[in-house]
Amino acid sequence: MRKTLALTAAVGVLLLMTGCTAGQGGKNAPATPSASAATSAPSQAASDGACPSVPAGKASGSVKVAGAFLKTPKVTFTKPLKASGFQRSYVIKGTGTVTAASDTVDIALAAYNGVTGKALSVQGFGSSPVLVTAIQSVVPGVQNAVDCVPVGSRVVLTSTVSQAFGGVTAPSQWKLKKTDSIVFVADVTKILPQRADGVVQHDLPKNMPTVAFAPSGQPKVTLPKSAPPTKTTIVDLRKGDGATVQSGDLVTVQYQGVNW
Repeated sequence: MRKTLALTAAVGVLLLMTGCTAGQGGKNAPATPSASAATSAPSQAASDGACPSVPAGKASGSVKVAGAFLKTPKVTFTKPLKASGFQRSYVIKGTGTVTAASDTVDIALAAYNGVTGKALSVQGFGSSPVLVTAIQSVVPGVQNAVDCVPVGSRVVLTSTVSQAFGGVTAPSQWKLKKTDSIVFVADVTKILPQRADGVVQHDLPKNMPTVAFAPSGQPKVTLPKSAPPTKTTIVDLRKGDGATVQSGDLVTVQYQGVNW
């Protein structure tokens, strides 16, 4: 099962900068960094398709993480952890597709106070719903943790609070100073599709809009000259072979609305 991120205030601050989507109910899919040269400003995930520069180093390498992938991690490190710039280490390096900044991914995510070692938020592990995360829309700490890593990976990211949150204020209940260090542990479980890939349906009703699809999957809708239907009419343009969505399920969608 996936989780609507906005339901959890602390996680919402962590993951929402411009917004995220909810996911569909169902089963989940199944190293050491030098300090980043940019220590005064957060390094952002690359938007041109290149991987961000998030090296392994002493801080991230000093964080010990026990536990299986997608199981709640047991995290230990010498306190206080000293962090300067983003550092990312692999605990588990997956063999799946490498994520990109434009992807939306399912993740499990834990955050820890680098000064005290206290767990601040632990979401998406075990039986908890995974988090649906649009990589370009999250705070820099999470963005740099999950961008450009193979699916199936567990990573540790360290930085200062100021760098991790960029221009967003950290949750007040976490009682963090901007100069404190913070530790993220993220499991990347799946890259969500960004277009429908079902079988094209040809026997469509008359007097309905026609839809053509760009290579990206974005639809181009052409409206007929006839009046719109007087009642809601649903037509399958592409028919998938996945699980049928049930009442109460949460789904991730890409959609486009046109005023007829």
